[in-house]
Amino acid sequence: MARTEIAAQELPGGYDYDGANLTWTAADVANGNDTPCTGREIILVRNDDAGGSLVTIVSAADALGRTKDCEKTVAASEYAQFGPFPVTGWSSGGRLEFDGANANVMFAVLRLPSSWAGR
Repeated sequence: MARTEIAAQELPGGYDYDGANLTWTAADVANGNDTPCTGREIILVRNDDAGGSLVTIVSAADALGRTKDCEKTVAASEYAQFGPFPVTGWSSGGRLEFDGANANVMFAVLRLPSSWAGR
């Protein structure tokens, strides 16, 4: 089954003083989640579960065939952040794939502005 896409939220530029609200989306435990991978994505995680919940960011083989998923147990009522993720080693068919252990794991995918140059 196809993963459920979570749309990335473009971060406001450096001179947008109004800020932006976050949209949180529950993990799709059965199918997993993904978002288009541009190399500028940051994944925020909020765990609304009563216990710790595992979050996995799925790696993709690089030119040398190396892979190493990013896994972290996020404690109850805690937050975590991952990224930004370069395309090499993380993009599978142009997608960044990630999983939450239960539906109480909430994701917000942020995308750095295109003017961001890794500074």
